[in-house]
Amino acid sequence: MSKNISKLKNSSFFLFISTLAVLILTLSFLNLKTFFADQEESWVLSAEKEVFDDEEYWSNFLKINSSYFPGYIELTQIQISKKEFTQASETLLKAKDLNPNSPLILKLEQSLK
Repeated sequence: MSKNISKLKNSSFFLFISTLAVLILTLSFLNLKTFFADQEESWVLSAEKEVFDDEEYWSNFLKINSSYFPGYIELTQIQISKKEFTQASETLLKAKDLNPNSPLILKLEQSLK
């Protein structure tokens, strides 16, 4: 009877190891298939491809939070870096209405000249 129990334990262990090996091989194959397929998108649930432009982000943010002075400064700096000087001047005027004595206003006004 102890031989039967020992055979049963050995066969259960073999079945467990075999199932585990098949599972690992299947997952590895699926991962390699995705890797070599040169797919542009990942189907991972937490990975989203939606990327916003900084200028668009701050413009949308300031539509909702129109009194947020640092947002106007950020947007002005982005517009200056993109050489959109007319828009940067308009944005800077809105920032100046909120905080006319800020040293950042003077610094940005000099960079616009």
